[in-house]
Amino acid sequence: MLNRKCLNFITWTLVIAMSLVLVAACSSDDDDDDDDSNAGAPAIATQAPQATAAPVAMTPVTDEIIIGALLPSLLSNNVGRGLSPQSQIQLVPMYEYLIGTDADTGALVPQLATEWSIEPNGSDIRIKLRDGVPFHDGSILSWKDVALTVGEFGAEDSEHTHQRNYKTVTIEPLTDTEFIWQLPSPLAEQFRRLSEQVGGMEIMSAADYAASGPPQMDTAPSAGTAAWKYVDRDQQTNIEFERVDYDHWRYNPEFSKLTIRWMSEESTRLAALLTDEIHITQLGADSTELAANDGMVVSEGTQQGARIFAAFQGGYIDVSDRSYEAQNTPCGYVHCDSPWLNPLVRHAFNKAIDKNALNDAFLRGAGQNMIIQAIPESSPAFNPEWRANYDRLYGYDPQAARDLLAQAGYGPSNPLEINVNVSNVASFAAAADTMESIGAMLADVGVKPKLQAPDSAAHRPISRALKLKNWIGLTSSASFDVQSTRVHHADITPRGGGFEPLEINPLIKQLQKTMLPTEQDKLLREIGDIAHPIHIAMNLFWLPPQIVLNPEFVESWVWPGNVSGLWSHFHQIQVAKK
Repeated sequence: MLNRKCLNFITWTLVIAMSLVLVAACSSDDDDDDDDSNAGAPAIATQAPQATAAPVAMTPVTDEIIIGALLPSLLSNNVGRGLSPQSQIQLVPMYEYLIGTDADTGALVPQLATEWSIEPNGSDIRIKLRDGVPFHDGSILSWKDVALTVGEFGAEDSEHTHQRNYKTVTIEPLTDTEFIWQLPSPLAEQFRRLSEQVGGMEIMSAADYAASGPPQMDTAPSAGTAAWKYVDRDQQTNIEFERVDYDHWRYNPEFSKLTIRWMSEESTRLAALLTDEIHITQLGADSTELAANDGMVVSEGTQQGARIFAAFQGGYIDVSDRSYEAQNTPCGYVHCDSPWLNPLVRHAFNKAIDKNALNDAFLRGAGQNMIIQAIPESSPAFNPEWRANYDRLYGYDPQAARDLLAQAGYGPSNPLEINVNVSNVASFAAAADTMESIGAMLADVGVKPKLQAPDSAAHRPISRALKLKNWIGLTSSASFDVQSTRVHHADITPRGGGFEPLEINPLIKQLQKTMLPTEQDKLLREIGDIAHPIHIAMNLFWLPPQIVLNPEFVESWVWPGNVSGLWSHFHQIQVAKK
């Protein structure tokens, strides 16, 4: 069991509905060498050898682990059509993926697929499945299960985030356990989308689906292959799983029952944790501190999780389509009068922000400086020179910000007027306060900010139509590097999320057609080498994923922090022993 006296907690205000992962907060005290009081004493030849004491068997303190979680926005027993990666916590314990994720390193590793390779045409993927893997209904894993899963995710009425991708996929069987994943063209993000890292490719039993039909809320989900199988659910209360009654091919849990209890109120989750009603949960900063003071353990994920940055909304590349009003502009962008086209302005905004003050005020110091948007320092694509140049290019210097704005033509008689979106962001509780503070910091260097709190449902279509030209808005995202560069910085649908530099747009499009990871890393570094000195976003923080656990019941849980906000790696939960 973890030693409560050496808790090392980090608190912050982010409440992510995403995939978050956990490491033990402190080491045990069992590392010290034993003191030998007979050291140096003469040996007694006639002494009989001491009998070695049999190790004391340790038994788990509980046979059930209960997780307290926020109620997902989508509720369904159909993991294919009814859910998105952000809402799959309710069913993900019972499913496995073609490609897994190493809990310590975040690397993609074999899971239901043992091998995969890109075909000579550069877009199709040859995949070999693991032999003899059983589903909960007794059927055996084959290409048919993959085809059924792809068909469900790609159905016209599917709620899945990547529905447009899956509807273009064709599965060509070669044998029962080998097939070709056919794509109409290369897709850089495909391997990650197949994996546990992103979530959303939970393999369902085709035989169970054929026998039982599409799952409904009053029927069981289609069978999966994980070590947990579905038992029952109360739509607004909880969902229950139990350990399979056979030796699982990958792992055998230490406890026989796993329950996810829906608790949307943070105060309710805190109270339940402190009274031993639940064993693992997510909490905001104040509640996390209270829990830690009462002996709970706060643990971080092994990988960099969500990131926070302020997007320059208005610098959109002008392309020949009919999705917005302006076309064939002389500057190459939709709004030639957008302030974000001026690199001096973008530089000034980054120099005007006191990131240490924001980190202390809203993240309790837990934020890690975002050296560059999208690419974490752990990535092979990361260039150490970006960190070396960070203070010069992004460090807080209000006088430098004023000078840069003056060079751009702005001053007391001609202040730069912008709109600051201070609306709430679901995945970051302090979003509004953070943006208000940023607005005040910009005002201190001579900018004239107008704080706006538009309704998100009404504002999103305006943003997607590229009608914004002088806005900044906070983005909380856990998307991986290849995906984030596309979503926020290229003229590729969906658009409107951030500044789209003409300098890197061709490279991002090339990246989207490159499927080899080594080639992707080379392109990402090339993109970063251009993007870092031209300030394509207001870089703020990486936020390490955190959860709180009760050490009386949970000894440890190491998981990487999935990019879609998924809870994952339930097999890594280690129950406390007695």
